[in-house]
Amino acid sequence: NDQNWSGALKIPGSLNNSGGFAGYADWRLPNQAELASLLEEQCIEPSINATAFPNTANKFLWSSSPDFNNDTATWFVDFKHGATGTVTRDDNSWPIRLVRSVL
Repeated sequence: NDQNWSGALKIPGSLNNSGGFAGYADWRLPNQAELASLLEEQCIEPSINATAFPNTANKFLWSSSPDFNNDTATWFVDFKHGATGTVTRDDNSWPIRLVRSVL
């Protein structure tokens, strides 16, 4: 489901509080650097290793990183063309990819 940024921030907590996913309840929205690290430069539409990350949307995905130069914007990663940037938070609805930290 596509969400505005406010909605995207609520999903991990909701998921974790309702029992989690795949046996884990510590999912979170990745920051811009983490999400951008998944980009695969030689791939396009999607710009990700489709074998390792099947069914990735050819869309912008929200990160958890606010734009510190604009208090109404947030960083995104475009998995269609491999770009990153910032955009107004609540005027756009995009999917998310959750991650968890492995220590």
